Amino acid sequence: MAATNFLTVVGSFNVFLGPFMGIMFADYFLIRKRTMKLTALFDETPGTLYWYSKGWNWRAAFAWISSVWFLMPGLVQRGLPSSEIALGWTRLYQLSWFLGCLVGGIVYMLLDFFWPMPGKTVVDDADYFGTFGEVPVLQGFDNGDVSPVEVKEASWNVSEKDIEAQG
Repeated sequence: MAATNFLTVVGSFNVFLGPFMGIMFADYFLIRKRTMKLTALFDETPGTLYWYSKGWNWRAAFAWISSVWFLMPGLVQRGLPSSEIALGWTRLYQLSWFLGCLVGGIVYMLLDFFWPMPGKTVVDDADYFGTFGEVPVLQGFDNGDVSPVEVKEASWNVSEKDIEAQG
């Protein structure tokens, strides 16, 4: 009985996590087209790109709620005796991750279509964190002897003057 209860609790996470996945997938891959403004991710002041409305992305919250509510009866039925279970809600619950993911993503995209977010595909004007550019490597430094982590750490200690002097 304890194993059944444990599996019921773990399985119930699908009802809540499927919609999150659908919303994140729709936001990053379909709406923003895999672009992010990295400097705005670390800026917590109001008015920045990812501050939304008083710190809340109401589109994501609404899409999550709208994709969880119709799966809740199936989740509630998991705690009821088997004589009181309706087959339709059970089937929805069994597909909760996929349905929640699909409905959450579609609702989020519709909300963005009618109330578009500003600056969806805005990126930084420079590669401030060295994320997308080539990692500078010291000339004459054989990276066959060391791990990539050591090479990355060594390249962080290189100044712009050192790079210009080498090249």
